[in-house]
Amino acid sequence: MPLKSNLFHHRQGLGLIELVIYIALASWVLVGIVTFSWRVMGVGATADASAELTQNGRFALTRISQAIRSADGLNQGASMLGVHPGVLTLDVPGTTDVVIDTYTKNLILGGQPVTIRKLRMKNSSGVTADLTSDAVDFTNFTVSELQRESEAMNFQIALTLRPVRGAQDPLLNRTLVLTTSASIRR
Repeated sequence: MPLKSNLFHHRQGLGLIELVIYIALASWVLVGIVTFSWRVMGVGATADASAELTQNGRFALTRISQAIRSADGLNQGASMLGVHPGVLTLDVPGTTDVVIDTYTKNLILGGQPVTIRKLRMKNSSGVTADLTSDAVDFTNFTVSELQRESEAMNFQIALTLRPVRGAQDPLLNRTLVLTTSASIRR
């Protein structure tokens, strides 16, 4: 008669210890995946905010530079140079002056009132247009005259921007500083 041995007895299913180990490992993997996903989404939001800042700043500098290049001169009495917020008033022949300045706008963000500073330009036909979106706050707009005695009028434009959502989200709390110069060509 053969002897039966309990050493090689096979069980069906998982025991309590194996089940606890399996749940712990699965939880550890899921926590890693969720953490990675949150970080990827945070990097995406930061990249979007940086792109928004860069796009707004470059667009504003391009439009201001074009206006300076096409002007005949500077309206000294209506301009505020070297201070924030600056005002640049350019003489355009045969039309009204081009005025570049800032203004404040109130928004509701996350149920809270937020005041931002926007950059705008009144063109030679009298139409005023924003140069920036509501997602960007200008913390500095300074225009300085760099003219020397025998040279054409040359201006330095300095902009400092920050995302509006930066105050609510530490990941987005950054600033962008852009500087350029342009000369009146006439």
